[in-house]
Amino acid sequence: MFTLKATNIRQYLTGPKIAPYVFISPFYILWAIFGVFPIVYSIWLSFHRVVGIYKADFVGFYNFTEVFLREDVIKAFYNSIWYAVVNIIGQITIALLVAVLINSKCVKLKGLFRISYYIPNMVSTVAAGILFSILFQTNGLLNMALNTNITWLHSTFWSKPVVMIVVGWRWIGYWIIIFSAALQGIPDFFYEAASIDGANSFQKFWYITLPSLRHVMLFAVVINTIGGFQLFGEPYIVFTAKQSPVGPLNSALTPVIAIYKAAFENFELGFAAAIGWVLAIITILATGVQINLWKKER
Repeated sequence: MFTLKATNIRQYLTGPKIAPYVFISPFYILWAIFGVFPIVYSIWLSFHRVVGIYKADFVGFYNFTEVFLREDVIKAFYNSIWYAVVNIIGQITIALLVAVLINSKCVKLKGLFRISYYIPNMVSTVAAGILFSILFQTNGLLNMALNTNITWLHSTFWSKPVVMIVVGWRWIGYWIIIFSAALQGIPDFFYEAASIDGANSFQKFWYITLPSLRHVMLFAVVINTIGGFQLFGEPYIVFTAKQSPVGPLNSALTPVIAIYKAAFENFELGFAAAIGWVLAIITILATGVQINLWKKER
């Protein structure tokens, strides 16, 4: 009887109606365990205060209220907005200009330049952070080259620019590759027709290149906004070697580092979950506004 039942089950699972779902079920099982469950649990956790290991007290919106009352968390969100704006303006502008120069007809060895600019993106965050933490020391190579005595890692003014230099060094090459690929898709006859009409180089760039890169620009703006809000590795590694991983007076603190400190240093799991959901909502709203404004402009 058992053999008969096992055979029937095997035939049922391998039948044409059920077999496709059996084959794709591992993905959905793993997705439910590592994707859906953490999201649902973090929502539940954000409304509770964890006491001990197995006990959690319901506190309503208390954790969310604390997010907007704690000075260090507010500073972290302010810093993330600063990082996002600098990411968008700095990285996209530099990457676009370099990509245009590389793709110009007068430049030779274009492939070599693209590889050279992309290599920093292959360096790990930890290695880049350690490298720049040494470079920006008061008696480091940068001050020696500039013949200055700037306290890069101990200054509230320079802490965020230092983080952006590290981020830009790693990621500008990536955007150069993206923009270079997009520039190669612009038909040459656009520029030829503009030349016949007497357009100069700036007019060609403004009226042909930029409009043709509209969708790539939107992608770059959205991704750099998300990246600015989700910074963790660069500020953490750069400042860990010298002091707390937030910079002097929280000047380099980010929301993700605030989540890490709340969860794993202070064991405020509910508060950390609340910071995470506030960060997620702000990121979604910021990217949504950018996409809508881009559509209206179009």
